[in-house]
Formats: sequence, C-alpha cells, structure tokens
Amino acid sequence: MSNKSIRFATICALAAAVISGTNNFLTKIAVTAVKEPILFTTLKNSLVAVLLVGLFLLFKKWPEIRSATKSQFIKLFAIGAIGGSLPFALFFTGLSKTSAINAALIHKTLFIWVLIFAIPILKERMNKLQWLGVGAVFAANLFVGGFTGFKYNSGELMILGATILWAIENIIAKKALRDLSAITVAAARMTLGSLLLLLFLILRNGAVILPALNPSQWGWTLLTSALLFGYVLGWYSALKYAPATYVATLLVPATLITNILSVIFVTHSFAAKEFVSAFLFVTGIYLIISLMRKTESGNPVNEIRPVAFKTLPAIPETGFMDGVLRCSRYAFGPNRLHYCGPDANQEIASYINEGVSDPGLAHLLKQFQTMYPYLQHIAEANSISNPFEERVVEAYWIGNDLLENIKTKKFYHHLVEGQQIKKKVGAKSFELIAEKLEQGAVPHHSFHVLDIWKRTGHLEREHTLESMDECRVSWGRVVKVDGPLIIVLTRPLRYIQGKLFLGEPAQKKLTRRLESTYDIEQINVGDLVSIHWSVPCEIITPRQAAMLEKYTLRHLELANQTI
Repeated sequence: MSNKSIRFATICALAAAVISGTNNFLTKIAVTAVKEPILFTTLKNSLVAVLLVGLFLLFKKWPEIRSATKSQFIKLFAIGAIGGSLPFALFFTGLSKTSAINAALIHKTLFIWVLIFAIPILKERMNKLQWLGVGAVFAANLFVGGFTGFKYNSGELMILGATILWAIENIIAKKALRDLSAITVAAARMTLGSLLLLLFLILRNGAVILPALNPSQWGWTLLTSALLFGYVLGWYSALKYAPATYVATLLVPATLITNILSVIFVTHSFAAKEFVSAFLFVTGIYLIISLMRKTESGNPVNEIRPVAFKTLPAIPETGFMDGVLRCSRYAFGPNRLHYCGPDANQEIASYINEGVSDPGLAHLLKQFQTMYPYLQHIAEANSISNPFEERVVEAYWIGNDLLENIKTKKFYHHLVEGQQIKKKVGAKSFELIAEKLEQGAVPHHSFHVLDIWKRTGHLEREHTLESMDECRVSWGRVVKVDGPLIIVLTRPLRYIQGKLFLGEPAQKKLTRRLESTYDIEQINVGDLVSIHWSVPCEIITPRQAAMLEKYTLRHLELANQTI
C-alpha cells in the first residue's frame, strides 16, 4: 500500500467525517421539516442513487458488474440491504425521536463496532500507540457540548441498531472493494437500498404517494442528498485503500463538527469541555494517522526468514499438460475479473475443464498484452521459437534458469518498445525502473507487479497492497480440503515503515471452482500450490516453490528501493 494511497484514503475519510457531522446536524432539521422520516429517507437515498448511477455510467464501470461473480453479487446485495436500507430507516426514525448530539454520539461508536468485527474477520491490526489514539478519540465524545445524558428511549435504540448494521456493512464492503471500484459498490448500495426502502413503504402503505413538498422542504431534501452523496463516495473511496479500522476511526470527528454546529446555532454556549474535546480529537487523530505505517506487524524485508520448503518431503513433478494450457491456468484468475486479456474467460475455462489445448486457446492467450510480450522476450533470449514452450511459461510465472540469460540492454528496449512502460508511467518513473535492471531485475511476473507499481492491463491505475498481493503469484501448503474449498498456509504481502515484505505464514481460503467447473485433480493436504488472484493454479514441487520465493524476494528488495 503506497503512501500516496494512504494519503488519498485519509483525505477521503476526513472529508467524509466533515460531511457526516454537518449532515447529522442538518438532517435533524430536515427530517423534522419533512415529517415522514422513512419517506424522506427513501426520497433522499433515491436522489443519491441517481447521482451515483450517473457516475457509474460516466466512468464506464459496467464491465465490473458484467464480470462479477456470484459471491460478488451476494456481497453487493448484502451491502444494499444491510447498509443502504434498513439502517437508514432505523436511523432517521430514531433521529426524529432524540437529539442530534445524542444521535451523533451513538452513531460515532461505529468505529468500536468495526474494530470488534474487523480484527477477527479481516485480520486487521493496530499497534499500542494507535490504540491510545483510539482511546483519545473515544474520550473526546464524552466532552461534547449540549450532551445531558442518554435517554435510553426507542429513538436511541434504533440509532444503535443502525450503527451496528453499518459496522457489519463496513466489513462486507471492505471485502467487495478488493475487486470492485468504490463507485460500483456505492452505486449498488444506494440503488438496491432505495429499492428495498421503496418496497417497504409499498408493503406498509399499499402505495407510495409523494407529498407536495414546499420549496423549503425540497431545499432540505436536496441539500442533505448532496451531502449524503459526498459522504458515501468519500467513505467507500477511503475504505478501498485503507483498513476498515482506520477509516472508521477517522469518521469519529464528525461528532466534533456536529457539536460545533450545535454550539453555534442551538445552545449558544462554548464551555471549557469543548476545548478538551477538540484537543482529544486532534491528538487521537494525529496518533492514528501518523502511525498508520505501523499497523501491519512483521519483520523488515531484509530480515525475512525463508519458509523451509526444501526440508519438506519431495512431491513428484506434475507433468503438467502443455505450456499453453499451463499458462491458461495462471491467466484465468485476472481474466475472469476483466483485468487482463480478451473477454473470453468462459472459453478459457472450457479449455481448462477439458484439459486440452489447441491453436484457439493460444490465440486467446496472445491477446494478453502484458503477459504474451514477456513470454516472447524470454523465448527469444533463449533461442526458443515457441513462446508457449513449457519452460518459457514456467520462467515467467514461477521462475527458472531461463531468466538468467536475459540481457539487460535488450530487456530495457523490451520494456520501452514491447511493453511501452515508459509511455505508461512517464519518463521520470521509468528511469527508476530502468535502474533496477542493472541490479538483477528479470522478466518474471513478480517484477511487473512489484516494481512497475501501475497496473498495465485494462485498469491503468496504481496498485494497492491488496491488489499487489492478489496479482503476484504466491504459493502455499494445503492444510485442509473441503469440497470446492481449500485452506492453504501462505505468506501474505505486508507493509511496515515504508517497506514491503512477506509476512509470517497465515491461512487463506481459496475456492477452487469459482464460477467455472475446473479443478486441480487429486489435490491433497500437504500439496504445494501456486496461487494467482485467489485461484489455485497448479500443484508445484518444493524446487518450484523455492524458485518462486527467490524471484519474489529479489523483486521485493528492488521495489523497496523506490517506494
């Protein structure tokens, strides 16, 4: 995860906090003016949904929906139901029954509930000083002006229920955002949520009759809709590029904004405790932001202890079909997500299912504009006529001695002319990449992922920590086989103090079948498998795992020179 991504996420989260605090204050007035809270919420959310769908179409995000898996659709529906409908009805009904400050205090316990869920489910971590920052932020809420104590009425309970549902939504959204854009997830949330709210109103009333809103009521509706649009977009954008615990905590200062507005327009009094509250907020947020780099645990890259694959019992060579078919297994993962190659994931899956290849499959693979030129370059450097010859395919995805025959000067020209990397990343950035060629960089897949920090397939944007970890070919030992699911012990990519490294082995769940029906034959506990975009590609030997580790660590070390 780059510093630039963290800065972007931080700005988005803090902007969402300002918008949320303002919206909490104004919505209290708006929901009172419009009278019917659920109808008001449905109308407001529908307007936001229209704006987000427009943004979705403007930025041409439809391919994400078209290529979404069943699991992704389930996540999007859950986000719409759990985050975009029921909690809104609960929150705004509750808001009409209690004060804006009490509502804001309850809503800002969101970060506590996110911490409770994210630490065991998402495996997120926080260091001791960040916990101190969280404590300061929590304490700041106890000093808000105008707060006279909770009433423990139905309104407060409704807002608490909405807050817990939104915390659950954070966890689901974080998982969905690994493969989908913030615009797509936000549009799905508000569109599905609005439809569910509309259905609720129809079932309750038999019909939905929009009241004749006066200009003042329309003004409040449009204003709060615009604020909600900015909040949702900022929140999801931050959540995509930073841990859920971090984003949720940065939303807490919204209470301070609500408090300031209440002091100015309602209570007209500013006591010493407001200063204490502000100080605690600033101190806590400073600790959380400044220590963000230390939220991942582990050792620096130069202290990595290699996994002792070579000490494990030998596993026979798989004799894996042919190079074309073998390459298709690695290409399938990103292709099904429409990240690389032609729109042909079903055709590629069919070849894998049948276990055969022909010129048609080779033709499909030649359309992978990043992968195939690398294969051509490796083959040419080793005087091999067929870029899909099995040793060439293995060299690119796993690593072997063919990579050591690559000439630096020719590799440089290949990156400029064959891959057009200089054009894609800019001359200044390319010079940083070019310097690594003299230090041992080779055309292994890990080089392109870790040292060319911008995706160069269909999505030309910077990698996140999560996308780099998914995109690099990793390896793992199978510890459990359960039907289509396997659990592997693998070393995830971590980031600490400005450096990337492989963390300690951790369990990861993989779905073998995904939306296709192909499988790795006779996979057993104890087997080593290679993994690409959470797809198990093939059973590999300890020697191949050691090669994959060797080139991954080499390119990690080179990447850390320019992060």
